[in-house]
Amino acid sequence: MMRIISGSVLVLLLLAASAAQGWTPQRLGIDEGTLTGLMEKGWSLEETDMAFCVRLEIDRDGKVQPDVRPATRWMDGVPPPPFTEAMKRDQDRMLALARGLRFRPATWDGVPVAAMGTVCFPKSMVRTEDWLENPPDFPAITRWEEVEVGLRRTPCFGSCPVYDVTITGTGKIQFTGSTLSLMPGPERGVLMPGEHKDRIEPSAAKALVDRFRQARFLSMRDEYDSKVVDGSFTILWLKIGETKKRVFSNEGENMGQPAAFDALVKAIDSAAGTARWVKGDVGTVPYMLDQGYDFGSPGVLSVAREAMRRGNEPVLAGLADQGLPLDHVMPGSHLSDYDFNAAPLGDLTLGQGMLLTAMRFNLPGLFTRLRERGWLERTPAPLLQQITTRFVPRHPDILNPLVAAGIKPPTRTQPDKTAPAERCPVLSRPTATQVTGEQEMLLLECTKELLRRGVKLDRAEADGYRYVDHAALASLMVARYLLTEGPQPRLPPDEEGYWHVGIGHDATILTLLQAGVDPRGRNGTASALRKAALEKPLPATLEWLDTQGGD
Repeated sequence: MMRIISGSVLVLLLLAASAAQGWTPQRLGIDEGTLTGLMEKGWSLEETDMAFCVRLEIDRDGKVQPDVRPATRWMDGVPPPPFTEAMKRDQDRMLALARGLRFRPATWDGVPVAAMGTVCFPKSMVRTEDWLENPPDFPAITRWEEVEVGLRRTPCFGSCPVYDVTITGTGKIQFTGSTLSLMPGPERGVLMPGEHKDRIEPSAAKALVDRFRQARFLSMRDEYDSKVVDGSFTILWLKIGETKKRVFSNEGENMGQPAAFDALVKAIDSAAGTARWVKGDVGTVPYMLDQGYDFGSPGVLSVAREAMRRGNEPVLAGLADQGLPLDHVMPGSHLSDYDFNAAPLGDLTLGQGMLLTAMRFNLPGLFTRLRERGWLERTPAPLLQQITTRFVPRHPDILNPLVAAGIKPPTRTQPDKTAPAERCPVLSRPTATQVTGEQEMLLLECTKELLRRGVKLDRAEADGYRYVDHAALASLMVARYLLTEGPQPRLPPDEEGYWHVGIGHDATILTLLQAGVDPRGRNGTASALRKAALEKPLPATLEWLDTQGGD
C-alpha cells in the first residue's frame, strides 16, 4: 500500500531536513588517521604501535583537553592496567606526551569543532628501558676460546622457528634446529632440523662480542617477561670465562626490554647465517655442498619436500642443479594438505611435484628448469589442469608452455585494484569495519565499478544486510558517493549491525543522518544507534539524536 503524505506535512519534513543539513555538532568523533594528521608535528601511522595509544579530546582551537586516558587499538579500545613498574612508567610518559601535543582544529563543513579520538605513539617515544642499577663491568678478554654468545628461540602455537645457535670467540658456529610446535599439524618452523656446524672469521666473532659490550648486555635485567603464553620466547646469553649472563624475553618490549636486545638477536642470526637452515636461502645448497651432503639421502629429500611446501625457489632450483633424484616418488598429499579444498594428487615424483610447486607459487625460473628437463611432458595433463585452474599461474613463462601443451588457460584472472567485486573489502566479508587510506580508495573505485556493471548493490546479502549499507558505513568517502550516485544506504537495523562501528564512524553516520537516512531500526526506534553512540562513543551522532528528535 502506498503511503500518501499531505502537502503541509511534506513541507514540514523538508524544512526539518534542511535544518538538519545545516546543523553543526559541538563535538565530533574522528578516526586515528585523521586525528594524527591534524598534529602540527606528528608521525605516520606506519610508525605507531597499537598498544601505546591514548584517547583524547581537542577543543575548537586544537588544544588538548585535560582528560587524557590510555587506550589501545585492541577490542574495545581499553587497555589492561599496567602490571609492572616499567609499564606504569611507559603509560605515565605516554599520557604526559599526549597532553603536550598540538593540533590544528578539526572542522565540520568548514566550521571548527571540538573533536575526540585515539592517537597511537611510536614505541620509541614511549618505552622506558629497564636496566640494572649496579651492573658488573664488562670483563677484559684474554682467552677467546672461552668466549661464547648464543641465541635460543622457543616454540609457539604455530610454525615459529625453534632453534639454538652459538658462536664462540674463535668463530665456531653450532646450530641445532627443531620441528617442535605447540600445535599439531605438518608445519615446521625450521627447514633443516638437526645439528649444523660452520665457522666465521675470528675477527667477525670478536666484532660480535664487542656489540654485546656496546649494547650494555651485562646491564640488562635477567628477564623481561610479559607472561604471554602463546608466543615464542627469545633467550640471549654471553659467556666470558667465569662471567655468564642470560637474558630472557617474552614480548619484553612491553616490559622495559632495551631495544639493543633485538639488535643483538639480529646480529647473531646474521653472523651465523641462520637463514640458510631456518627458512632456506641462496646459501642453503652451497652449505650442503661444502658439508658433503648426499643429495639422494632421506634428509635432503625431506628438505626438498619442505621447500616445495614453502615454495622456496632458491633451495629447489639449487637442489635440482646439484643432482636431486627427481624420479624419486613421494606422496602428493604433501602438496595438497595445506589447501582446504584441494583434491588428492596421488603419488608424484619429485620432478612432478617441483613443477606443480612452480605453477602454484608462480616461480618461472624453477618451472623453466624443469620444463627443459622434460618434466612438463612427464606430468599428467589432469594434474596440470587441476593446478592451473586452482592456483592461476600468471607468468607468461609458465602459462604459455602450459597452453601449448593443451592445458586450458584459467578463466579467472588475478584481481586488480578497481574492477572485480571480490577485491571490495566490505563485499568480500560483510562488515562495517572502517577502511582508510589505500583501502578506502580501493573500496570507492570498486563500488563505482560495480555500479557501472549494473550490480544490484541494494540486494540483501546472506546475513540479511545490503552491500550498499556496509560500504557506506565503512567509508565516509563511499557514503557521500552513494548518497549522490548509487542506491541510498540505510543504517543498521539492530545492535549487531553496529558491532564493528567505532569512534571514527561518527562523521559517516552524521553524514547519513543529515542526508535524511532514517535512524530507526527494525523495532521502530533509534535505540540500537543510540546505544552504539553511547558505547563507542559517537559524540556527534548522540548529539544529533538528542537535538533532532531521534528517539
